[in-house]
Amino acid sequence: MARRTSRDDLPIAVSTTVNDTTHCIIPAHTDGHLHELKQELIKLEKQLEEEKKLAEALEKAEKEESRKDQWWRKPIEELDMKQLMRFAKMLEGLKKDIHKEINSRSMDLNNINSRSDAAENVNPFGGRKKAAMFQFILDALEVKLSNWKNKFLSQGGRLVLIKHVLSAIPIHVFAAIEPPKSSLNAIAHRCQRFLWEGVEGNISLWDIQDTDPPMSNLTIRHFFSMKNFFLQTFRGCLEARAFHALEEMDLSFTEGEDKLIWKPTPLGVFTIKSAYEALRRKQVENPSLRNIWHKFIPLRISFFTWKFGNSLVPFTENLCRMGIYLQPSICRKCKSSSNSMRHQFLECAFTRQVWNFFADLFGQVAHGEGLGEYLNSWWLSGNFKMAIGVIKKVLSSFVVWELWKAQNKFFFENVDSTFSSIIKAVKEHLHGMMLVHMLKARNVVERESLQQIFPNTSFGLKQKKVRKVSWQQQRKYVLNTDGSSNSHAAGYDFVVRGEKGIFLYGEAGFLGSGDSLQVEVYGLPFGVRKCEHLDLFQVEIQMDNQFLANILASGGPYPWRFYFELEEILAILERRGYSIHHIYRETNAVADSLARCALDELSEEFLSLGDLPSFTRGLIILDQQSMPYVRVR
Repeated sequence: MARRTSRDDLPIAVSTTVNDTTHCIIPAHTDGHLHELKQELIKLEKQLEEEKKLAEALEKAEKEESRKDQWWRKPIEELDMKQLMRFAKMLEGLKKDIHKEINSRSMDLNNINSRSDAAENVNPFGGRKKAAMFQFILDALEVKLSNWKNKFLSQGGRLVLIKHVLSAIPIHVFAAIEPPKSSLNAIAHRCQRFLWEGVEGNISLWDIQDTDPPMSNLTIRHFFSMKNFFLQTFRGCLEARAFHALEEMDLSFTEGEDKLIWKPTPLGVFTIKSAYEALRRKQVENPSLRNIWHKFIPLRISFFTWKFGNSLVPFTENLCRMGIYLQPSICRKCKSSSNSMRHQFLECAFTRQVWNFFADLFGQVAHGEGLGEYLNSWWLSGNFKMAIGVIKKVLSSFVVWELWKAQNKFFFENVDSTFSSIIKAVKEHLHGMMLVHMLKARNVVERESLQQIFPNTSFGLKQKKVRKVSWQQQRKYVLNTDGSSNSHAAGYDFVVRGEKGIFLYGEAGFLGSGDSLQVEVYGLPFGVRKCEHLDLFQVEIQMDNQFLANILASGGPYPWRFYFELEEILAILERRGYSIHHIYRETNAVADSLARCALDELSEEFLSLGDLPSFTRGLIILDQQSMPYVRVR
């Protein structure tokens, strides 16, 4: 028997708005039947269906109308004259765009071809490559192995398919670029899973291949033996000597995250400036240009010196070279020779008197057959670190400039310059340069030399800061590290000290050759590993190389050539909780004193205080008593 719906089961009212043309549902009366409510819902559904059909018809009509407005879709016979003219203009514009695109592609192709020779042997990216660069190989492998037909193959058929797919992998890519470990793992995992029908944990065919004797029918190689992976392919196209050289290469991988490195920058980060410097063509550097174009020399004198060195000064021989012929003139001073550049600036008795005055003043023995060689002898005698050295560097430019001005005054103003006037003018240039750039004497001897050149001028000494520093211990254990290098040898040394500076262990080792930063980086892991081997915690690492200390304290970025060494050091520091600090060179004297052992190509271990050299023992005792060092800067 059907159950009659009670009054409580029915909604009090049901109302919804569809749109302006749709009527609202008439609220069901509380005592109405469910059948009446269903009838109302059916009517509403029919109205919605009719409105939907009407909207579709309206949309179709609008599309038809818009299609009529698109006159270019009509057959060409139905177009009028105005539409034909517009169509012709459109085709002409399209033709120009196509030609532009063709020219652009041709230029790009030419640029690539022109740089192919230079780029063939240049790989600006070092280190292991990102896995994303090899994703296309994984995608191709997945497509071939995931075909539904291949799922019905036997294991023998699957093995044949795997060998076929692997032979299709572009082996030359793996040979030219070292692939990341993750890509090789992914390829091996996909092939192994396909061979064993998705079952994990079965024996790998790459392990079977290494059995003794090997199974010749299993030609799948272990992916991490990259030599065997691609050298077999190249055996027929390589000479025996080249093949054996490749066979001896070590292409093993190391643990760690893949990192893309830009070699032209020290930190391995790409910059536009470094790319420009790497691609542009550079001329051979001319050392004399550094002496001409320098901040200590005014620009007008630098320009004249450059013209003078390139024979662009308007003398008779230079004008003849340009096609301007003048009557030869004689020297205005000695009147015994032609007025050439060599005679005017070097051989004339008056000119020699000027040069000899400054040579005697600075104790300089200038020599040279030509003008360029004579100027170079002055440039090589000075340096830009001391005030006297700066004066020697720039003096020749000022002398040549004043000699040139003296000749012009004689020709155009009929004023004959004297020896004393030229000497005075050159000294004024030098004195003004020292005032502008605030050059000071570094010691008393240099100050006395400057006062001889400029008797009426007092020169102050360069102020130096003097302070007291002492060795401090902030943790229970301290590791002092240092490195030393010269032109033919390099070595590392470190000292481990306990509470109150008590000596625990010391070591000095020979590293071959290298710069100071290389020695510090390569030597630091020896000390860190020793502390870890001794199971020491709360170790404070002290070093006097501020650059390296800041890198390790901040966690990077660091030079790419020391990437793996610094990664190892940072891992140990994080694992053991070691801290690293920069100290002054004076307070790192204990580690520095062992440098001579490393430079003597000796590797020594110091297990007790008595094993150390006497000088190093004395420094350790002074550090224990907090004796200060004097630091002069």
